[in-house]
Formats: sequence, C-alpha cells, structure tokens
Amino acid sequence: MHNKVGTFCLKAGMLNKALENFLKAEEIFLSNNQSFHYTNLYVNIANTYANLKNYPAAIKYYENAINLSPFRINN
Repeated sequence: MHNKVGTFCLKAGMLNKALENFLKAEEIFLSNNQSFHYTNLYVNIANTYANLKNYPAAIKYYENAINLSPFRINN
C-alpha cells in the first residue's frame, strides 16, 4: 500500500511525502521478507532521491535495485 501511495505522491510532485511512504514500504517489506518487491521499490526510492537532488542516496538505491534485479547479468 505504501509503495502505491508513494508512487501517487511522486507523480503529483509531493516528493517528501513520496519518500516517506516508500521508506515505510521498505521497512514493511524488510520485516516481512518480501524480497520480490524490492527492485521496483528501490527504483522508486532512487527516483525520488534524484528528484530531491540527493544524488548519493539515489545512486545507492539504484545500485540496490540493479543488484536485486532478476534480469541482472553476472560477468
């Protein structure tokens, strides 16, 4: 639910509210071991941080998303 609310807030330009919801979703997913949601959520968090111009945090979450992606190619 928090991921969906965060997505709505992000699209509406309510960046701080979006981030609040995404981080709450992350907390819930981590506590329930729902790893299948992480990739999408981490991209959402990264996009929000990028829009807030917090580039180090955005990069961290983009890297997390890449590392968890089922489409990642290991070299």
